[in-house]
Amino acid sequence: MTLVSLLENNAILTREDWEEFLAHGIPPRPPLLTRAAYDELSPRKKFIYDQQRDDWHADFGFGTTETYTKVESSFMLSMKLNIRSKDSVKQHLALSGPPTLGKTTIATALGKWFAVWLPALLEARGEVVDDEHENIWVVYVTLTAETGTRHLDEQIAFFLGMTVSDIRAYGDQQLTNAVKLEIKRHRTKLLIVDDLHLLKPGRENTDYIRDHLKSLSSQSGATLLVVGIELETTNLFEEQRKKQAVKAGQTGGRFELVPIKRIERNSNEWTALITWCEEQLVLMEQPKGDLLNLQNYLWNRTQGSIGSLLHLVRKAAILSVQITGKDNENQSNGEGKEREEHLTKAFLDDVTLDYNATTYGNRENK
Repeated sequence: MTLVSLLENNAILTREDWEEFLAHGIPPRPPLLTRAAYDELSPRKKFIYDQQRDDWHADFGFGTTETYTKVESSFMLSMKLNIRSKDSVKQHLALSGPPTLGKTTIATALGKWFAVWLPALLEARGEVVDDEHENIWVVYVTLTAETGTRHLDEQIAFFLGMTVSDIRAYGDQQLTNAVKLEIKRHRTKLLIVDDLHLLKPGRENTDYIRDHLKSLSSQSGATLLVVGIELETTNLFEEQRKKQAVKAGQTGGRFELVPIKRIERNSNEWTALITWCEEQLVLMEQPKGDLLNLQNYLWNRTQGSIGSLLHLVRKAAILSVQITGKDNENQSNGEGKEREEHLTKAFLDDVTLDYNATTYGNRENK
């Protein structure tokens, strides 16, 4: 297990970045000290303890929600089928929904599960995994701006280790063919494409996007896990022939569309998520069950977005520890007043959030 380096960019662009992601684990959880025990610490030990709590609050992982469990079940079933089938036509998954609902987190977690599961399966079957092919079981790429399929191929090639100069030397079709061969050579079985909506399906280029994705999969043998914003509103899964809509086309028959929705207010899933978030807090005066009492307020602030909720809880916890640390410094100079580490509604009100939560959320507690 390694902590997130404070000196590195943690974006996943290359195979090495992905391997670092796989190796990373959540930091150790600090013990919850009483206020009396904390006050007995030296200034240096207080500082270390507070930094350990910041590490934990910033990176304590994510809860296993009902949504994730359902997606994981669908993904595992598809991969167990695809990996054993000699059929070049695979069953793929598409995660689709509004922004900040955890689609990327889910996709990378599924990739991490697969990267562990596949070698274990091969070992259980007695298959020897040699290094001749430089096995890269999972390729993860994310599109970063409105673009075309050439950029997608470039991202895959770069992940697999092709140099920028080599990539630029290829024409579009040559690069596509080279990418297919590299995926096959490295025995890649799962290709994750994040932010697929940036290819802008729904325009006149949609047929080309469909053909490109089908070709990447069928000729390389990899399963596709694509992620995007509201992909179902495009015609990515509906095909046209001579300007006539064709229902139940090939693409729609090869992709299972998994909608990622906002968690509903007052649902068991929301209650369980708030309870889990509260259990992660290492704050000295945080009463048990207090955050759960604010679950309506938390839904109103975040509108059921798991991304916004986690940012709110993480930032509030770090801010609470930070203010306590400043109070301790002031007290050492004979100034200031001790402040409780307690995420009250008034305290949470002062924590700023993303544009969507700020624009569409509110601070009501009912």
